[in-house]
Amino acid sequence: MAGHPPSGTVTFLLTDLEGSTRMWEQFPDAMRAAMVRHDALLEKAIVAHRGHVFARMGDGMAAAFTTAGDAVSSAIAIKQALAEENWGATPLKARIGLHTAEAVIDGNGYASLPINRCARLMAAAHGGQVIVSGTTEALVHYQLPDGLRLIDLGEHRLRDLGNPMHVFQITSQGDDEHFPRCGPWKLCVRTCRSRLDLLQTGPPGGRRAGCWQWSGWCCCWVQWARWAFGNWAAARNAAMAARRQRRR
Repeated sequence: MAGHPPSGTVTFLLTDLEGSTRMWEQFPDAMRAAMVRHDALLEKAIVAHRGHVFARMGDGMAAAFTTAGDAVSSAIAIKQALAEENWGATPLKARIGLHTAEAVIDGNGYASLPINRCARLMAAAHGGQVIVSGTTEALVHYQLPDGLRLIDLGEHRLRDLGNPMHVFQITSQGDDEHFPRCGPWKLCVRTCRSRLDLLQTGPPGGRRAGCWQWSGWCCCWVQWARWAFGNWAAARNAAMAARRQRRR
């Protein structure tokens, strides 16, 4: 993390390993060795594209780039490096999120607002997926490196963010990879998977598996209902505001 962090308009890149908690629980010794290699690969890909690593967060890294194009090239290099490495039976797949904003540097480093937005964006991705915000997409749309393309994933309400964020996926030309939808449905899928893991390993305290199965499905429906109600309430409030404006 030597050198000075870039200032002004900065593109932030955040990563996190999918399923790392489970892998640490099952293979602690192997994960210690794997994380040393993981960190070396990420730092090499970031530095090679003129990035600045300003934080290491658990099983991920946070970096800043002067240009959005360098950040995109670094993200793709990270994805490819992890995919090409021989990790054994359990490959490491990173969620990668990119967001561009005006950076404010204080005595403790970068101000947290744009980094929080990037963190929420990154958390909405799946392992092996690179997603960027609308602000980053606008900067790289006509300047993507050869062989890359953008996929419009639409607007998503990300956790703790007041306004929806337009999300795009960056992938290689001809790449047939398909990821489940980002956003609330992803949270439901994660919840159901955790419930199914409990069904396979046995619920704690010897409770019946059927209870856990029903609780998993109910949790999924609750997540969907919250998302649907939030969208309905936002549309209703906008319509009421428009009617009040017309009456004036």
